[in-house]
Amino acid sequence: MKKTVNTMQEAQDMQRDIFNRDFADGPFGGVVQHLSYDKRVNTSLQYLKDDDAVLSFGCGDGTVTRRIAEHVKHVHAIDISDNAVKTAKKYNAATNIDYRVSTIEDFKSEISFNAVTLFEVIE
Repeated sequence: MKKTVNTMQEAQDMQRDIFNRDFADGPFGGVVQHLSYDKRVNTSLQYLKDDDAVLSFGCGDGTVTRRIAEHVKHVHAIDISDNAVKTAKKYNAATNIDYRVSTIEDFKSEISFNAVTLFEVIE
């Protein structure tokens, strides 16, 4: 049975539930996933500099975030899923990454960013 979503809050709650299930047991894996990650990282690095601050919406398990963080000054990483952020902090932590749970709509920051990434967020 298909559920009807009537409000932004209902859509966010549905997304959060789906992604919390996806990340319940740890990060995604597999060869195809990692090849896809490689493409995203390599494409991103063409546009980033060592002293950049990056905002990553929809950071998921942090795999791409951590790899990008190896080449920039700081990454502020946001995801709607509590489990995704817990997984990212456990498996892909780095001193220059700040992982937080938030929706795009609710995110506020006093920090300026040189670049924003949104992988698998707008489909």
